[in-house]
Amino acid sequence: MKAKTLTGVQIFAVGIIITSLFHIGKLICDHDIYFYYYADWGIWAHIRYAFSWFQRILGISIAIGLLLQLNWARIAGMVLGWFTIVTIYWKHPYEAFHQHTKFLDTRFGNLFEAFGFQNITFESLTIPSIIIHCLLDVSFWGIFIFYMTRPSVKIHFHSVMRGFHYRFPWLYDLLSKLQLGANDQLRFKIAASYLAGARSVIDVCAGTGQLRKHLPAECSYTAVDASPEFIRYLNQQNIAAKIHTLAQLEQGEVPQGKFDVSVMVVSLCQARAYKIDQVIETLKKSAKKCIIVEDVKPRPFKWIGWLMNYGCSRDYYKHCQLFTRQEFETLMLSHGYKINHLNDRYSAAVYESGQ
Repeated sequence: MKAKTLTGVQIFAVGIIITSLFHIGKLICDHDIYFYYYADWGIWAHIRYAFSWFQRILGISIAIGLLLQLNWARIAGMVLGWFTIVTIYWKHPYEAFHQHTKFLDTRFGNLFEAFGFQNITFESLTIPSIIIHCLLDVSFWGIFIFYMTRPSVKIHFHSVMRGFHYRFPWLYDLLSKLQLGANDQLRFKIAASYLAGARSVIDVCAGTGQLRKHLPAECSYTAVDASPEFIRYLNQQNIAAKIHTLAQLEQGEVPQGKFDVSVMVVSLCQARAYKIDQVIETLKKSAKKCIIVEDVKPRPFKWIGWLMNYGCSRDYYKHCQLFTRQEFETLMLSHGYKINHLNDRYSAAVYESGQ
């Protein structure tokens, strides 16, 4: 479950929305006055006006992203803050303030005289007004940047793209189809070929539950996975599913229930970042028979591994790399599994307790 949005983030987001809407209102209502103040700027006045619209829309977008705890919004907010600080005079130019204070003198200049301030005019307050506006902007964005760079705040934000592979079930299946083409179900068919006579199966690291399509008739199916999104998706399909992570397997926690067979398809490689020997031993205790299928095909490009880790990166996922055939088969033999060489891509390991 995603953590509640921090109060400080909410305050900044609401503040940005309110000020953005206020400035949008001024851009609409004071359109003619705006171009009167910047009459000497020529085409630059139009560029500045258009950029002001862009900045306000961007500000609202960033604020919404902050409320959704999206990391791009945190970064974009800091970029906007630095830009505002660096270009602070362009935002609050003397010419515009001077024109505005002269206008106020023509409308409300008698207010100071009425309160006994004979030597004060709005025009005389031009410089102090600029200083106050600059200090407010610099203070707001300076505090924003400082706050958003705190480690205790950063951990509450996530990237939409990072971990995308395990966030969206439809995308998970689509990428599998694009990568493997007509053979995208082969790994599940291989696992299912060892299920003859099985009455119950638990699919460990089940993903979107593709193995279920290939089970023997009358065989019950239970899925466990670390992804809350996948578990929610499976439950919506009326599939018995619950969260169970590699960290739990590492601690010796066996998924609840009695099963004839436990299956893990192209997921053991992720246990390399854990105490993998303990994970394997826990799997052996989860059912009478344990089947593990792994992708052992060498990858020619290192960036593929980086992309896999980026796409899978979640709080329950640690960066890993696929096994070589020799690594996988040596490891499984050391735990009493029998090895079947299948093709140039997949290798299967089978353990039977004899119970």
